[in-house]
Amino acid sequence: MSPMACSIVMFRFAQLNSEIKYLLHSVAPNVPRYTYPQITDILAWQRDVEERLRIVAPESLQCNDNTEHLTKLCQIRYHELVMLLFRPTPHIRTPSREAFAKCYQSANIVIQLWKELYCSDRISYPWTTIHSLCLASITMLYCVWMVPEFAASVKIDDFTSTMRSSSNILSAAGEHWTDVRRSRNRLDDLTTATIRWLLDIRLNKTSQSSSTVAHGISELRATGLAAPQSPLHGNANDLPEFDFPMIDTYISGEDFASFIGAPDPFSNDFSLTMEGLFSEYQPLFDFNL
Repeated sequence: MSPMACSIVMFRFAQLNSEIKYLLHSVAPNVPRYTYPQITDILAWQRDVEERLRIVAPESLQCNDNTEHLTKLCQIRYHELVMLLFRPTPHIRTPSREAFAKCYQSANIVIQLWKELYCSDRISYPWTTIHSLCLASITMLYCVWMVPEFAASVKIDDFTSTMRSSSNILSAAGEHWTDVRRSRNRLDDLTTATIRWLLDIRLNKTSQSSSTVAHGISELRATGLAAPQSPLHGNANDLPEFDFPMIDTYISGEDFASFIGAPDPFSNDFSLTMEGLFSEYQPLFDFNL
């Protein structure tokens, strides 16, 4: 992929990014209806945008050794737009589990691609790189917290490895940008809390399953029936619907709202959760007006 081809792909992605933000993320009050396109079926529009993203994406997959990093940057941008399209928004406040799965998969790929760029010494550290890594990490955490099936089935070793990769890159960025260390520390604490939470869930499920089997065996013995050969294990459908603030109990010393620093991290506008992580990066200008 030549630099010009990369620029064209990025420009097309920028057009789709603008459309997604305009239609899904705009919350300006008292705006005349005619200023927005009339979308009768928001889910059909969402599927159409996803297809248009896929049409642009293959153009960024052809590369050679000298321009491989450009291809990876285009791939990162593609998956960032997938997350932007399917995450909770003011217009789609409760995404489907399939949407959460797409967000989780894209977030995982984004971190892996940044890791590849880091290992090949092709990474730079502007605020967009930091934002991309933090957003991907937060998205993975958010999906695990909000979808019981993810909490039941996620492989803790793989999850830990991915989050560690993000933390390592942020640590490297922190050598150039001191404030990045704060975001890294917050994400490390959240990752630790999430892993502890997942382990507790599985330990509780195992103990509940064992007690249920033991009770069943005793009843079978009492009735003279044969005991089952092996216990039945719980599945994702047996898990309760987790409430988002449950993570509070796994963070030491403060509730999750003050921990993140967002005005309302439990709202459906996911952007507010990110605001606290970047509050120290906002420049202040005094024009003496």
